[in-house]
Amino acid sequence: MNFLDPVLPIAGDECPASYVSRLARANFIKSAHQFCQLIGLPFQGIIRGCTDTFNALSKLTGIPSDDLARNAVRTDTTGSTLRNERLLRPNIRRSQVFVCAECLKGDIAYSRLQPEQAAYGRIIWRLAGVHTCPKHSIALTEVARADTGTMYDFATLVSPKLNDLPKLVLEAERRPASGLESYIADRLEGTSGRSEFLDNLDLFAAVKTCEVFGAAALFGRKHNLKTLSPEQWRICGGKGFDIARTGEPAIRAFLAEMNASYLASRVPNEGPHARFGKLYEWIAAVGEQPSYGPVRDLIRRSIIETVPIGPPAKLFGTVIEERRVHSIRTASLETGMHAMGLRKALQATGIVGGDQSKLQDHRVLFDAQKAQPILKKLKGAMSLKEAEAYTNAGRVHTKLLFEHGFIKPVLGDVAKKLKTLLFAPADLDGFLEKLLIGAEPVVEPAVGMTGIAKAAKFANCSAMLIVRAILEGKLSKRARLVGERGYAALLVDVAEVRQHVSKPALEGLTLEAVMTEMGTFHAVVRALIDNGKLRTYRAAHPVNNQSLTLVSRAELDAFRTKYVSLAELAKREHKHPRAVRAALEQIGIVPTPELDKATYRIIFYRREDISP
Repeated sequence: MNFLDPVLPIAGDECPASYVSRLARANFIKSAHQFCQLIGLPFQGIIRGCTDTFNALSKLTGIPSDDLARNAVRTDTTGSTLRNERLLRPNIRRSQVFVCAECLKGDIAYSRLQPEQAAYGRIIWRLAGVHTCPKHSIALTEVARADTGTMYDFATLVSPKLNDLPKLVLEAERRPASGLESYIADRLEGTSGRSEFLDNLDLFAAVKTCEVFGAAALFGRKHNLKTLSPEQWRICGGKGFDIARTGEPAIRAFLAEMNASYLASRVPNEGPHARFGKLYEWIAAVGEQPSYGPVRDLIRRSIIETVPIGPPAKLFGTVIEERRVHSIRTASLETGMHAMGLRKALQATGIVGGDQSKLQDHRVLFDAQKAQPILKKLKGAMSLKEAEAYTNAGRVHTKLLFEHGFIKPVLGDVAKKLKTLLFAPADLDGFLEKLLIGAEPVVEPAVGMTGIAKAAKFANCSAMLIVRAILEGKLSKRARLVGERGYAALLVDVAEVRQHVSKPALEGLTLEAVMTEMGTFHAVVRALIDNGKLRTYRAAHPVNNQSLTLVSRAELDAFRTKYVSLAELAKREHKHPRAVRAALEQIGIVPTPELDKATYRIIFYRREDISP
């Protein structure tokens, strides 16, 4: 084998280009490019990690090809690979040369070689996400910027600064490596294990995720990320690593905090872009790249579960199949209800809490699945006044239909808490369908057939009694007037209505009947009742079903057997009441004190005191 002489050992963490650059200096060639030309190897092959180039260099140096290529950044059309870790072009420093001055100082101090041959470039210094030496806990120092001719020629670029290393060490900021910087170093060594979530991402995706999360956390949702300095990106990476390293729970908490801070603002928008700003823009921009799949899916799930967004909207190119969260605004758009009425309805049902009462419509969030049954009923819901026109029942009959429970508000008992009653079109349609089912279409009403309102008047009963009889199937003679609609279209037979709504005659006497029999007026009867002299009971009118106050025949007869009025005595004797009273007083008969005139308005006598 033909070996170069001299040959330098390669360090375990050294870049292949750095080694070739030092090897050139050891062989008294100042340029790595020129050295490769002399030995017949393409320097671009070293830079791009070509296996054939490393095999040829191995033959010249006697160093195993795997050792030479261990830290090679292998590049293809899809990106780069370093130690089986996927990287992108922005992850690799090209023209910028960063070093740890303390590391280079040690290289020179512990070597017999010339400084430019001893000082070597670490692979970790080429990673744009690393700004701190994890070994010495000091900031990396930028010592050169290469042009096309000197790019990757480490010894050539660094040698002018080697005499300044003590000064650079003193000037370098002392600080520990951030969590992300340490994670990158560990992952390159194959000893990550610090984050199951990040370990499942390509390294470039893990780094970018941490940086963007950190930027959102530190600089807000609207900050222009292009203005951040390298040092700011370093801080962002560390902050983002703290968020992402424990995986989904911490990331969800971070996104929830961003969402909460938006809800506290006054920006009149409710989409995910407004809530998550640059973070949303970034994950949307990476599209369907598989490397960001776990991050994209987690953010998508979190947005769907916390932001009022639903079908047919798309999120990161995927149609949302199911809505999880509603706002007053989105629910208003879905149901067609005014936001104010909808808010009251949702508060009354407990879907929206009282603590949200002062929030703007698009910031009041609630569980869409829990609210779905109510929203389904509220969709197209109308007020009682609107229901009048919809049912064509008129103001009075629509109100009666509601009061008697034939049409019910969508929220049931909860509706009592609302100032405006809401009725679902489907419920009103169901009522009208039951009312009209089986009714024969007619162009003109037959003799004796008329609408419910007129039939109630002719039959001297309540219209709601007729409605109930129809719904209970008691009225068979019904028709539907062609050209009319709804409630007003139904025709019933008045004779049949009378038959079904009439009840047995009243057994008791109405107060008017009591007045007639006693030959007195209402105030007297009322006083007798109020003072317990006549007992009453309640009963329904046989025709119109109205509740009446009645006195039984036995009760009235018992009273009249015991008492008689002066007016009744005068009528019987065909004399003036004053004459009758004077005649009774002459024989010592006086009015009964039990029924004094001041209370009962007229004079009563006990019958037992009056001779037949």
